[in-house]
Amino acid sequence: MLTPRPETPTQALDLAFRRQKPTRAQLDDFAVARQHLLAAINPAESEEHLKKLLIDFLAHPGVLGPGYYLNVSKRRDLVVRTGPKEAAPVGVVVEVKRAANPGEMVTPQDLNRKAFHELLLYYLEDRRDGHADDLRRLVITNGYEWFVFDALDFDRLFWRDTAFKNDFLAWAGGKKAGKTTKYFYEEMAQPFLGALAAELPFTYLDLRTEPATERDLITRTKLFQAPHLLKAAFAQDANTLNRAFYEELLYLIGLEEVKDKGRKLIKRVAPTEREHVGSLLRNTIEVLRSDDLLTNLTPAERSTYGDAPDGQLFGVALELCLTWINRLLFLKLLEGQLRRYHAGNPAALTDQYRFLTPELLPDFGALNDLFFQVLNTPATQRTEAVRAAYAHLPYLNSSLYEPSELERQTTRIRGLNHHLTLPLYRKSVLPAQGPPPHTLAYLLRFLDAYDFASEGDEQVQETQKPLISAAVLGLIFEKLNGYQDGSFYTPGFITMYMARHTLRRAVVQHFNRRSGFGAPDVPALAERLDRNNRLADSAFFNTLTVLDPAVGSGHFLVSALNELLAIKAELGLLLDEAGKRLRYRLTVARDELVVVHEDDDPHDPHALFQYRARLDAATGRRTVAPAHTSLQRALFQEKRHLIEHALFGVDLNPNSVRICRLRLWIELLKHAYYLPDTGFDQLETLPNLDLNIKAGNSLLSRFDLGADLSDVFRQGKFTLKTYRDAVHAYFNTRDRAAKQELQQFLAEIKEQFTATIYRGDPLRREISGHKSDLLRIELDSKPDMFGKAKLTEEDAWERTTVVAMKLRKAEATLADREKGAFYRHAFEWRFEFPEVLDEKGRFRGFDVVIGNPPYGVKLEESMLNHVATAFPINTPETANLFVQRAKSLLRPEGHLSFIVPKSLTYASNYRGLRNDIFDEIQTVVDCGKVWPEVKLEVCIFSLVKGVSRSDYVSLTRTQEAMHEIGLIRKEWASTFGFFLNGVTPKEIELALRIKKSNAVLGEFITNTRGAAFQSHLNKDGDLAVFGGAEISASGLREPKGYLAGDFLVPEIGRGKLQAVLVQNIVAHIEKPTPHIKIICTPVVTTGLLITDTINQLVPEEPTHQLLLWAVLNSSVVGWYVYRFIFGNAVRTMHFDNVVTDRIPYPSAITVENASEIIRRVRINFTNATPSSFVEVDRLVSLLYGLSEAEHQSIILKNQTI
Repeated sequence: MLTPRPETPTQALDLAFRRQKPTRAQLDDFAVARQHLLAAINPAESEEHLKKLLIDFLAHPGVLGPGYYLNVSKRRDLVVRTGPKEAAPVGVVVEVKRAANPGEMVTPQDLNRKAFHELLLYYLEDRRDGHADDLRRLVITNGYEWFVFDALDFDRLFWRDTAFKNDFLAWAGGKKAGKTTKYFYEEMAQPFLGALAAELPFTYLDLRTEPATERDLITRTKLFQAPHLLKAAFAQDANTLNRAFYEELLYLIGLEEVKDKGRKLIKRVAPTEREHVGSLLRNTIEVLRSDDLLTNLTPAERSTYGDAPDGQLFGVALELCLTWINRLLFLKLLEGQLRRYHAGNPAALTDQYRFLTPELLPDFGALNDLFFQVLNTPATQRTEAVRAAYAHLPYLNSSLYEPSELERQTTRIRGLNHHLTLPLYRKSVLPAQGPPPHTLAYLLRFLDAYDFASEGDEQVQETQKPLISAAVLGLIFEKLNGYQDGSFYTPGFITMYMARHTLRRAVVQHFNRRSGFGAPDVPALAERLDRNNRLADSAFFNTLTVLDPAVGSGHFLVSALNELLAIKAELGLLLDEAGKRLRYRLTVARDELVVVHEDDDPHDPHALFQYRARLDAATGRRTVAPAHTSLQRALFQEKRHLIEHALFGVDLNPNSVRICRLRLWIELLKHAYYLPDTGFDQLETLPNLDLNIKAGNSLLSRFDLGADLSDVFRQGKFTLKTYRDAVHAYFNTRDRAAKQELQQFLAEIKEQFTATIYRGDPLRREISGHKSDLLRIELDSKPDMFGKAKLTEEDAWERTTVVAMKLRKAEATLADREKGAFYRHAFEWRFEFPEVLDEKGRFRGFDVVIGNPPYGVKLEESMLNHVATAFPINTPETANLFVQRAKSLLRPEGHLSFIVPKSLTYASNYRGLRNDIFDEIQTVVDCGKVWPEVKLEVCIFSLVKGVSRSDYVSLTRTQEAMHEIGLIRKEWASTFGFFLNGVTPKEIELALRIKKSNAVLGEFITNTRGAAFQSHLNKDGDLAVFGGAEISASGLREPKGYLAGDFLVPEIGRGKLQAVLVQNIVAHIEKPTPHIKIICTPVVTTGLLITDTINQLVPEEPTHQLLLWAVLNSSVVGWYVYRFIFGNAVRTMHFDNVVTDRIPYPSAITVENASEIIRRVRINFTNATPSSFVEVDRLVSLLYGLSEAEHQSIILKNQTI
């Protein structure tokens, strides 16, 4: 039987949402609403009375609040819509029972009662009718007790149970012994639930029970809030951009976001707004221009910012501004974190960690000092004045707070004019008071208007400031990073899924390869690991290597870091300094790492961990509990080891690289801790990240991965060990001089690598040969001891001329290759990362390659020429090239996971790549349209290099969750010619049966397009012309235009009696579910003309015009074309022979079985309605040999009838 699994609100809440602090007002409002509801409930009153009370309760500001339409809907007792209007989709369905009716009400121990049967019926009806796309929760309540179910569990247990679903559809269609709801409840739902061997989780809450603690009140309040009940975005949601913060920040910089051909680009504010000279960008541009600072850059350096001087000026100024803004945002997070660490201390002590204020930073010079004299200088080396002003600020040891090369060449922030003012943004978060503020004061007060310190634990937020978390800032960084391209950030639920799905398998394989465990998954691996070997296993875990070759702002690496830590904790390998396992559970929620006490912790089960420091009010001395130090140190050091040795990223855009490093520093900052050996005075410092996050073109390298480096490593000075040691030392050095020395040493090693590889370079060997030939010619032209020369002077001149010409050509080619612009950004995978070299210095490869490679990028001709020779599959599509490069960078049995255009699964330009990865493909996830701003559909695919399998796992996305559909046999994919996705194995088996037992439409028709009349059309004339837009299923609309009677009409432009006209572009329809519709009509009159936006299908015997029309309009053909020809995708496809030659057409047509269809179509055609063709559609399905159940399942999938 169905087993109830009740959970408390604490257990049910999203962990990331638990970390968001509610305001005191929200808690007070909820307490008031609860009391009002409990006082108003009268068991003797009607159910309608209770519904009104529940609407008032949910609409209360302390519960769900305004902004959501609540009312009765059809037979549903109560629905909560996802917006304020009645037309908004339903997000929650509520079944209401009076407390005086306990027999029908569910209990925590028994769900198999009428209330649940009713709720189940509503759900099934909504799924059948296509109204459940936005359904998030289902609720049963009597006002006192609340049972809250996740709609995804109903999908998993009920809708995906094919037998039960088909029984419901049969009952709904009147094909069961009973038609009443009572029959469904008692004869179908009750026995089904009684026999179902599964658990159903739900949240249970009795409002009559008083909250035991404030934390209990917090979780109850959150249970009814939109982020939980409707799964709505919340302030710290890693998938949601805080647009108000983002837009005002752009304004302060001097930028704005604009739409350009469907893309959102960040550009300089419009000229009408540029009189605001106080914006950071305008201020910087004026400083650069007035001091002529761009002359400090070489022509080659300036050219990277554009060709025109104004573009170069803008590019340099923007890079400087983004550098300064990145530093400030990082510092705002640091300020919030220090204040959070010291929460619980007197306010006066906590407030001393507020250092980003106009009072402490009155001008840009003071901010410059903060950057370089405070944060990048150890406390003991700071001047007395600096120590006094910033006694509580830690030393960060981050290159983020070293002057960048561009700052050294142009200006630092102290060079800006600090006297300029900037009017408040028209939608500013700040109140308008007095004259326009100075820019820096405006910027600091703007940042202070947001709460950067309320993330982490279950306490009350006493202020009303909007929250900004590190995750939300990550989205800001991604948007700023893609300002030139209009790029879109990859949603957190995508990166989180890809990291979890790929890394868990990779970690298991990592240990299986070493120890031969044969473990199938992480829990099994945890059982096999020896507790006595944890230190060694923990170190081995960190040798797994993960690469994002198009790293962007580092989102995938952050997700990978969090997932690796969660896996490590699950394996019992999260250890303290003494090597003992730490008893905490690490979970990734909303793309954020959350640390929870283990469930069996007797002190505080399910409690969130939050690092805390105590300050002595008298002495100011800081203390930290040993348990807090132990865990925080472990988390910091584990993150550090993984970032330094396991995570790698490359990007062509240097700004992306800087932002990626910044995001990884932020991840480390989250778990920075006070060092016990400094008396808890100093924070642990941050490592240098220059060596594993690098700038370069991932698709372009001079040297092959197999190039021999053995000669270098045989030298005493440059062994593989010294190379690795130098890299590790660089990460940890805190001394500027030592850092420069290591940089020089690493540069020498790479020079040796380059020189060694060059010795085997064919072009260099050719040059060397030519030089030898010239020397030999010179020697042969000189007389020997007897006065004779081997070559005459004329012969020597001729040979010298020829060889010298070859030498100049080869040297010019080499110079262009080595010093020219083409190879300027080449990235040498062969030796840039020592962690992926084996003990003999050979390229071993990465364990995991993951990411979202660029697609649709236009390549320059030089790059296209390179691709033609350097890649196995010659293509201009960058996503295709990145997949090829990623495979080459993997070690044998390495894991690849990319999110790419869905066209990879079906399009002809990806056919070569599909063939290349066909055997190795493991999973395909149909994600649909992930970005609301673009129509592009995407999919996630994963493979294991060199590991073949005969099937792959097919998944589809529902909201933010991925659901497995089933195993797709690769022979099926071969049969249909593409990677099937978004279809179940049963659908495929049905499609195969239809395909194999019928002919194809192309054998029964002639298919031609009309003529290109469009440019000749007039508003009147003798000849009526129709285009695709004028076709409807019931006939032709008004003509598109007219032609003169003497116009010379080609034969293909004339409509033929007995033909069927089809819109050339097949329509893709989104509602109620995605499907396609072939829009067609029979030709019933003579003399009409058709344009080339129409395909004319002329049937041949025994096909009849009206039978052809019925088949093309049928649910069977619509379903088949969408899923097995169109690739289940939103795409433009022309209804030409390439389509009609693949559409199955009934091969067993007889006069008898066709005549009834033709008769019904002829009678009903003139007054056609959707319902009038239901019987015609059923008869067509019989031509294809479908059973009634199969036909109904197709209608449900296709929604075309």
